[in-house]
Amino acid sequence: MKGSSLAAFVIASIILCFMGVHYTYYLLFGPEASVLNDYLEQQIKAAESLDELVEQYEESLQLVTAYESEQPDMEVLTRYQQQSVEPFATKIRLETAINVWEKKTREYGRVWYSWTAGLILFVIGAAGFVLYHSWIPLSVHIAGLAQMIWSASPTQMIVGALAEHERLLGAKLLLSVVTFVLLIAAWYLSDRMQHRRRLSNQTAD
Repeated sequence: MKGSSLAAFVIASIILCFMGVHYTYYLLFGPEASVLNDYLEQQIKAAESLDELVEQYEESLQLVTAYESEQPDMEVLTRYQQQSVEPFATKIRLETAINVWEKKTREYGRVWYSWTAGLILFVIGAAGFVLYHSWIPLSVHIAGLAQMIWSASPTQMIVGALAEHERLLGAKLLLSVVTFVLLIAAWYLSDRMQHRRRLSNQTAD
């Protein structure tokens, strides 16, 4: 049982350290800029809130409406064709950016919910293992740890929600650090408990 716990501890530590370095690098240096990025893409990345993107989208919508009134034939264009025609292309890119932002916001909430659920399992499993010293609570303990690590795992970067993406990464970095600290604390307490049990057995003998 100790060997399995040690293996889980080592694997979890490696994963958490990897994620911590990954998040820290991104938050310090950010995404690499490219000279190919156009002005609109730079505006989208620079947006600090969803309201800014919505405001830009409303402006593009007005331009599309005015353009369609002047060019009635353009109303029959498919969405694919609109991607290469202004001002439709700007409107579509802003729609995508808004959808991505909202997706990241929902993911932010799911991350905290999922990590908290893992923490509850982690604590329940640890308490059960201290009381009963069996595989069942240990399995719950490891399942909680796995859930916490999964919740803090890397997320895909999609253009259109840079500020919200960084907020999400900041939360995942924090959760990775807290998970690592809890892992160290759990291992330390487990080692102390086993040491006391050995001393108790020696005294009894």
